[in-house]
Amino acid sequence: SYFLTYYNAPYLEYNGKNHVIHPSLDADGNIFEMFPFEFIEGDPKTALKDKNSVTLSEQLAKEVFGTTENLVGKTIKLSGKDRVVNKTSIQPKMIFNGILFDLEDNKDQWGNFNYGLCFKLKKGTDKKAVEQKVNDIYLEYRIKHWAKEEGVSVEEYIKQYGEIKIILQPLETAYLNGISDGYPEDRGNYQLLLIMMGLSTLILILSIVNYINLATANAIRRAKEVGVRKIVGADKNQIVKQFVFETAITAFMAILISLAIVELVLPYYNDFVGRNLDMKDNSFFIQLVLIFIAVVIFAGIFPALYVANFEALKVLRNMAQKRNAGFTICYCFVIYCWFVCGLSTSELYVRKRFRI
Repeated sequence: SYFLTYYNAPYLEYNGKNHVIHPSLDADGNIFEMFPFEFIEGDPKTALKDKNSVTLSEQLAKEVFGTTENLVGKTIKLSGKDRVVNKTSIQPKMIFNGILFDLEDNKDQWGNFNYGLCFKLKKGTDKKAVEQKVNDIYLEYRIKHWAKEEGVSVEEYIKQYGEIKIILQPLETAYLNGISDGYPEDRGNYQLLLIMMGLSTLILILSIVNYINLATANAIRRAKEVGVRKIVGADKNQIVKQFVFETAITAFMAILISLAIVELVLPYYNDFVGRNLDMKDNSFFIQLVLIFIAVVIFAGIFPALYVANFEALKVLRNMAQKRNAGFTICYCFVIYCWFVCGLSTSELYVRKRFRI
């Protein structure tokens, strides 16, 4: 499938109204074999069957026509040219088949790098062998041809102007580990992603440590309660279960409140960053459950074990020693929190300094 390596912003005219459409992709009819967009209406195999076909996203169809139904065969003007609406698709806003005109006009041009090509290799095909065949074609029709026009050998031409190599990039690694900017969407920054994931993990750990700190301090104040319960027959397992259950209730309520806040703030955040993030992905809730379990385990078990190991008679006779021991642990947690904050600040400084 051929496509332009950048988005267009053509103007669309229908019923006397003009719309500037961005992002719009110029690609041939095979684009839907490579990118299986979800179709609301029609067959993706015939969506861009000729040079005058165009596909619209659901959002754009509602904006232009006021509906997403019965759009097949309607005529619009795209940058002054008549186009026939064929089907409706999801993303990007519009895909039109104007690249075939350009390919015909530039079929003998070997220095135009505005076009991208996606193709599928059969299972077991040697990628390096395919790369070599493509580079042989490029050598034959570009380098040898231009070297002949200048009256020099191929070796002299390469030595003077350099050599361009074609590299096949798997689509699944193109975004985060792309070799070049060969797609309309910008490449992702894998290094920055790792840094932000590490920072997010540190923040989560910091939150857990803060909760452990607060829970431990609260447990020390409840030492007398634990001592009385042990005297009346409560064993260590019962006390641990009680404190873990309290942690689970607290974490669950915190998740509910945070989800409500995110749901309220997310539309404004999407407008700010120009994205369309949502919480409908199943993996999001799986991660949320895993985080909930991790918080309950790490933030609930330590204070529970610490309190459950209190000896009832010693606690009731001498609360001061327990307080001092507990506060020593709290101080260690506070020092760790300050360390994480300092590390996060250093990371932001390095990122700004080196523009990572």
